[in-house]
Amino acid sequence: LCVCVIVGVLFFRFQKFFLLEIFDPTYLKSRGFNPALYQTVFLLLVVACLVVSFQTNGTLLAMGQLILPAIISRLWGRSPNQIYLFAIVISCIGSTLGLYLAFEFNWPLGPTTLILWGIGYVLSLIFHPHQGLISNTFRKKHYEL
Repeated sequence: LCVCVIVGVLFFRFQKFFLLEIFDPTYLKSRGFNPALYQTVFLLLVVACLVVSFQTNGTLLAMGQLILPAIISRLWGRSPNQIYLFAIVISCIGSTLGLYLAFEFNWPLGPTTLILWGIGYVLSLIFHPHQGLISNTFRKKHYEL
């Protein structure tokens, strides 16, 4: 919990610099900041999350728990703040529902949450209103009559 709080506070404190470092490190450097410092801080935050997850879940589950909510939220969010919010909400819903299902059916917790997030990702790919499989299948192409 302590690592989660520290990572969350540091991430939201330096979020603007992280975005600048990702998309335009030259601009960040021209403003007098050190892009390598922010890249290092960002990587340290990711490593801190992974180390805590490795202790509880193992390698594959830790990577899945780090990546799947972010991928799902990237499909639905339009701005970085929406993506952050969706990732948090998706993580909380998947973890809570996974905990309930794991307790109710005596399943392992980590794989249960990953399966739920995997199902959420597949459903997002199919039913997304703009980029989904169904909307792309039935959308009329601009060159068709």
